[in-house]
Amino acid sequence: MRGFFRHLWAMRGSFLAAIGAVVLAIVSFGYSSFLVYLPASPVLRLFWPPIWQAKGPWLWPVLVAAGILWPVSFLAAGILDEILKSRGRSRGLRRLAYVAVLWLGAVAAWGFLLHVNAAPDGFRA
Repeated sequence: MRGFFRHLWAMRGSFLAAIGAVVLAIVSFGYSSFLVYLPASPVLRLFWPPIWQAKGPWLWPVLVAAGILWPVSFLAAGILDEILKSRGRSRGLRRLAYVAVLWLGAVAAWGFLLHVNAAPDGFRA
């Protein structure tokens, strides 16, 4: 049990980042989600038009939801960082893996929300 709490304490930065990102998404009314969308857009635009072409009443809830869903990636990245650290991997590799998990989380969060909420033929009101 001590080991579990030790790992949780080691992930405190990831927890704080996740909480901060959720608060920022709510306080900014979802507009911080555009910053999450930008790095994920090269993949997302293969399946959907650019988000700035979107309009309609579904857009604002999707922006807020993306801002709330994406911070889960910080927790996944923190877990992966702890695993790599316990295996003796270098700090540079761990940082690269952390950023990669955050990017994959952005693609997954936005992809899921657009798949569920956007019209099949693109964005329309």
